[in-house]
Amino acid sequence: MLNFRTPLLPLFLLLLCATLLLGGCGYTLRGKVLEGQMQDIFTVRSGDDGLDRTGLADVRIEVYRDPDRLGRQLAGSGVSRSDGSFEVSISGFGAGWMDEVWEIRAFRHGYRDVSTVMRLPASPGSNPLLVMMRPGTPNQPDELEMLLEEHRPRRR
Repeated sequence: MLNFRTPLLPLFLLLLCATLLLGGCGYTLRGKVLEGQMQDIFTVRSGDDGLDRTGLADVRIEVYRDPDRLGRQLAGSGVSRSDGSFEVSISGFGAGWMDEVWEIRAFRHGYRDVSTVMRLPASPGSNPLLVMMRPGTPNQPDELEMLLEEHRPRRR
């Protein structure tokens, strides 16, 4: 009589290992929040001078998957430490290596909100984010945007 357990055991072990490995593959977005005259979110190399500057504490960082879809999902969030550094664990399969865009938002009382839509760095350890925040009222319109809006041609 054939024993079906023996040929299935290696397959079962392979599936178990794959599940444990992929399930444990988390993605952690790292970076630093700084005060500046401009506001933006961008990647830098790990030795960038901005990472050595004194940062902003208590900035909330949110990362959304599929920002253009109606049912976008909050994939992770965190708060910057006293030195401005932050780490956000991203839940979801494919973060950092799938070709998709994510929205990253940062906000804190006394500063203008900042957000950007970008691809996550494939190696977040060697390409951290730098978040530049400008003092002001949250959601305060930017002067340049207001100027452009004033001079934009109107449809009649």
